[in-house]
Amino acid sequence: MSNEHPEVSLVLLPTSIQAVVFDLGGVLTTGLGEALADMVQVCGGLSIPWERLSSVMGSLYIEASLGHIHPDELWRRFRQSVELGSLPVGQEDQEFLSRIHLREPDIAATLAALKERYIVGLLSNHVGRWARALLERFALMSFFDAVLISSDIGARKPDLLTYERICQLLDVPPEHSVYIADEEEDLIGCQDAGMFPIFIPGEDASSSVGFRVESVSDLLHVL
Repeated sequence: MSNEHPEVSLVLLPTSIQAVVFDLGGVLTTGLGEALADMVQVCGGLSIPWERLSSVMGSLYIEASLGHIHPDELWRRFRQSVELGSLPVGQEDQEFLSRIHLREPDIAATLAALKERYIVGLLSNHVGRWARALLERFALMSFFDAVLISSDIGARKPDLLTYERICQLLDVPPEHSVYIADEEEDLIGCQDAGMFPIFIPGEDASSSVGFRVESVSDLLHVL
């Protein structure tokens, strides 16, 4: 489906779309980067430049989000780069995830309203243990008919496998599904897989792909 005329796509959405699929970080919740920076500063202070620290965590996070390493191993290796002196070993998840918040206070109400009309799914590049802990903490899990986290299948967006798999789990063809994300490359991937892309500013401030909305609650006016 072309993005050249979003007003036409908008008209078609109510009759063609059966499933609405969300990203997690940057769309439903705040991002991991801000949480990490806050945790490190409070619990230990920066022992190496933030750019280097961010790079270290980024590499470890990708491994964990592919299921290649356990979250406990991620933290063990991370502690080799930064001294989290005030944070006991084994408490990293709790401290880290406590600094992640819902992007909008009415997320649950929006999901509930969408679930009355659509099949609702979640597809996220994330660490499964973290993602599910966040969904439980914010009481969002019940709104999703299927949840697929990259670490579950060893593949990350924009790999076409991820979009194909979530559509299979929802039992809805890609062409009858929309995907909401805050990164352009994820939207390119979903479009290549046949899904309709919807962009919410977050990790990326703009995207050349996707129908743009400013908030999750705006979806109630366009879907």
